[in-house]
Amino acid sequence: MVYKIYLTSQNIIVLENFSIKIQKILNLIGSTVLLRLPTKVQKTTVLRSPHVNKKSREQFEIRTYKRLIQIKTNKNGLMVILLNKINKRIPQNILIREIYTGNHLVK
Repeated sequence: MVYKIYLTSQNIIVLENFSIKIQKILNLIGSTVLLRLPTKVQKTTVLRSPHVNKKSREQFEIRTYKRLIQIKTNKNGLMVILLNKINKRIPQNILIREIYTGNHLVK
């Protein structure tokens, strides 16, 4: 069975630490692969002054970092229990989505 865990965050340090911690825990169950997905950059431009100086602008960007962890294992019951434990201990600024590529979706 192959499980996929998608992690997204705007803080790369917290994301790296959490993904490495998950990978170490899940290595005990089966083989894991950690993949770095492309970073999404969202840029916005704002006028500094609303009335004059149209050329005076300020630019901001938001970066969203993504990681994918793939786990190959035959221990389904233990995997579901560990995924539930991981869901309860997620840092505040990380979004997580688990996908089981077999018959059902694990949440």
